[in-house]
Amino acid sequence: MAEITLTGGVSATLTPIFTLWYGHKDITYDIAPYVTSISYSDSIKNESDVIAITLEDSEGRWVNEWYPGKGDTLALHLGYQGEELLDCGVYIIDKIDISAPPSTVNIDGIATSVSKALRTRNSEGFEETTLAAIASRIAQKHGLKLVGHIANLNIDRVTQYAETDIAFLKRLASEYGYTVKVTAAELVFSHLPSLRCLAPVKTLDRTDIGHYTFNDTINRIYKNATVQHQNGKKKELVIYTHDSQQKPSARGAATSADTLKINSRAPDTGAAQAKANAALDSHNEYQQTGTLSMMGCPQLTAGNKIELTGFGVLSGQWLIDKSMHRFTRSGYTTEIDISRGPATSQ
Repeated sequence: MAEITLTGGVSATLTPIFTLWYGHKDITYDIAPYVTSISYSDSIKNESDVIAITLEDSEGRWVNEWYPGKGDTLALHLGYQGEELLDCGVYIIDKIDISAPPSTVNIDGIATSVSKALRTRNSEGFEETTLAAIASRIAQKHGLKLVGHIANLNIDRVTQYAETDIAFLKRLASEYGYTVKVTAAELVFSHLPSLRCLAPVKTLDRTDIGHYTFNDTINRIYKNATVQHQNGKKKELVIYTHDSQQKPSARGAATSADTLKINSRAPDTGAAQAKANAALDSHNEYQQTGTLSMMGCPQLTAGNKIELTGFGVLSGQWLIDKSMHRFTRSGYTTEIDISRGPATSQ
């Protein structure tokens, strides 16, 4: 159990709990005595959220009548008794590992929508379209709801070269500053600069953190980016330069003096601008990174922001790139990977 201190110095005890559904059946009560760990991981840049369940199996139940079926579904919630639980989503069992001694069963699951069709390689060309239209087409193809605002970005031609639909879409989206994530029923587009403008969901003081590491660098942190492409139809060279607009501070340069040069298709200035912005952000977003471990906190999921206090120059707002929520017999913990670039480091 986890102990916290409330206003006025009154101590309270939080009891970590989980619920697990197998298909349409709640198996929490049956499975709880055998669970040694359950983890849930999500990332703004991964294809899918994942869960992992480790079970003690000295009685051999899981290799006999309780052996799980690959392709069956699991639905997981984690958190504290009496509080709103973190909905981790619905997953397909895609891997089962059995080992001994001691007798252990590991069950891994991926989000239900990451189907065989989504992981099948395809080759296809797209002409005179937009990023939103391609995303909508792929979402409809796989029965997913497209979520997130996508700017009107023209694409004269792009080719999917023996890639899965999701890998192709992630590659294309990243060129314009977006990330793509697949959940149980949705294809989620997130604009990274927009995520960094959100309000923090939680403030964490240094005393809240059990362990932390930070990295700060200007290696491959560029001052500006330039995109240029020869438009064959209009017989003109499309050029756009995006400056980071960061000035040196008393603590040193926010960026190097280098220019990032990109040769990429850009049918108009709008597309060139989006690609230059995305390329610069992609390199500079990891100027400062960190990993924090603490008592379990359901609000800390990928794509949310936090406010750090008590860390000196590293205090301030950070974006959560990845989170892992882990339930064990010792309690509930959360580990997050965070980042920020020159635009948010001060």
